[in-house]
Amino acid sequence: MADCQPQQVVISKEAREVLGDLCECKDITGSKVGNMLVTSANPVRRGHFEKLNVTPQLAERIKGYIPLAVRPHLEMPSTLWTGELREVTVLFISLPFDAKRLVHLDEGTSSSGNALTTVQKNIKVLQDVIYKYQGSLNKFLVDDKGSTVMAVFGLPPVAHSNDPSRGVLAALELQKRLTRMTKFSTAALGLASGVVFTGLIGGTIGSRREYTILGNQVNLAARLMGLDQKKFRAAW
Repeated sequence: MADCQPQQVVISKEAREVLGDLCECKDITGSKVGNMLVTSANPVRRGHFEKLNVTPQLAERIKGYIPLAVRPHLEMPSTLWTGELREVTVLFISLPFDAKRLVHLDEGTSSSGNALTTVQKNIKVLQDVIYKYQGSLNKFLVDDKGSTVMAVFGLPPVAHSNDPSRGVLAALELQKRLTRMTKFSTAALGLASGVVFTGLIGGTIGSRREYTILGNQVNLAARLMGLDQKKFRAAW
């Protein structure tokens, strides 16, 4: 970031090797890591997407990547009514596994392997508990601040009148099970209920789309999770 000024595009030397003749670059004087300044880029034509032949076997495999809330809409002639305002309970969970521990997988280091195994075990616990209370896992993000999971209770077709209670019970059980796995609590959780927008964002059919949840309650749950992050980072 120190090598980049406003209105500039800076890439690493590794990225420069991958891009090849797709762009023109020049060295940045004084860069400690060999970053380069992009001076121009050649236009790239977007190729035609090959039509996907969805066989029954492929359709069965794809199911695991499609949120349960989206599946009923796939049978409809239009996704116009996918977006709606719903009362839901949002649960944010932060785990102490940041990107630095996971980026060196190709080097085969034991620390990265152990980190991935631990992350997988934690995600399996999250899935078991969230699905037990009929919630939905919406997002899983990994960055320099840790691993963040967003779960939602109240999405179709498994909405309930007591979804706030289900969210609280899930949060309490998650703390118990994660504590049992690691001998001390390493998860920060934030929970909030209210009306949010739920629906698809992205381009038209044929482009990448995502089912998402937007609203003040989502931000509130994330901030409540953030209040507890300093405590578990100190323990970690």
